[in-house]
Amino acid sequence: MAADAFVEDDMREAFDAVALDPGVLTSVELSQLMANVGDELTEEEVVEFMKEADLDGDGKINCAQWIKVVFDRAKAEIKGPSTKSDKKFFGLF
Repeated sequence: MAADAFVEDDMREAFDAVALDPGVLTSVELSQLMANVGDELTEEEVVEFMKEADLDGDGKINCAQWIKVVFDRAKAEIKGPSTKSDKKFFGLF
């Protein structure tokens, strides 16, 4: 199994641990998830993350949407972190 697959498995476990509605997170749950992995987001950062991840506009994000944003941000991190939050978060996985 590739390293990315191990990371995705860990991310799915973290996601599932806080999702009250199986398979999706609200902004409150996203905030809790990020805090659980050591990256406490401000309210503004949660709103920004939700806008980026909530592709269907239902006010919730699914695990695939969350992982996509995390990996997209990780790719951007290679070029240099865009926010303090990005710096902290990408050192965790």
